[in-house]
Amino acid sequence: MGCHDGFDDCNGGASDGCETDLTTEAHCGTCDTACAPTYRFASMACELCPLALAGAEGVPLGKAHYALAVADLDGDGDRDLATTAFIGGGLAVSLNAGNGTFGPVTTYLASTSLASVVAGDFDQDADVDLAVVGDAFLGPSDLTLLLNAGNGTFKTSIPLGTSLTGLLAVGDVNGDARPDLLGFDHGLTDVKALLGTGTACFTPEAADYADDKYPFFCGLEVADLDKDGRADFVLLLSDSKTPGNRVLKFYRRNKANNGFDFLTERVFSGADLAGLTLRDFDGDGASDTAIVDKVASRLLVYMNKGGG
Repeated sequence: MGCHDGFDDCNGGASDGCETDLTTEAHCGTCDTACAPTYRFASMACELCPLALAGAEGVPLGKAHYALAVADLDGDGDRDLATTAFIGGGLAVSLNAGNGTFGPVTTYLASTSLASVVAGDFDQDADVDLAVVGDAFLGPSDLTLLLNAGNGTFKTSIPLGTSLTGLLAVGDVNGDARPDLLGFDHGLTDVKALLGTGTACFTPEAADYADDKYPFFCGLEVADLDKDGRADFVLLLSDSKTPGNRVLKFYRRNKANNGFDFLTERVFSGADLAGLTLRDFDGDGASDTAIVDKVASRLLVYMNKGGG
């Protein structure tokens, strides 16, 4: 005699009959077929659990803030926040309490207008430092390092001059295990690379990367596109003659390891692109590209075939 729906004889024992309830995460409609983590039992099958979001944790900042870096600043294994204020608010740092809440904000470089912040161990002392830069349109835009005291506070700031402005990106472009910086030059017409020495100093590379047809920079991201252990970069640019056009330009670190070679580009007509992000979405070790087209209300994802 068969079992009623939702039950089965999973242990093969006649004495206890149809002992197993199959309408649970432990069996999921079939003997000993458990639902994977983040799945639940429904209609005799496993389905992905819906995403549940708790209420937002508010961190008062005061000024209008613009850019955000996320990193473990105090070395406790939790990710902390650092954000820059576009008009006169400096750099705000809030440390994670370990339970998804964040402590009071500590402000550095107060009254300074900052456009971008990135995190990296620029002095190679095993804690995470910050690099910030202003915007040429808002006045002084010196590139500045803030060195971590080891506990998420930043008592030492090192101005590095006006070599970069607007947007920053960080990555190891020459494969020496030291974080390097890429950013726009002071005239917002070229991308320049500063190679980190591991001593909170940087050596500028001679080459820069410009485009007369697309001179307006809208985004910059750094990642290893070709899996050679050295960071490459992607630019989002705007057409000077056709404001509605955007272009993604891909650059790869060259074999001589002294600059970047242009790889390819993709032009978008009548698009307003934002949110350029490089991540490995398919787990093959090569960074893919995602970007939002605000005009068409769609997310564009370009999968990397492995060669950049």
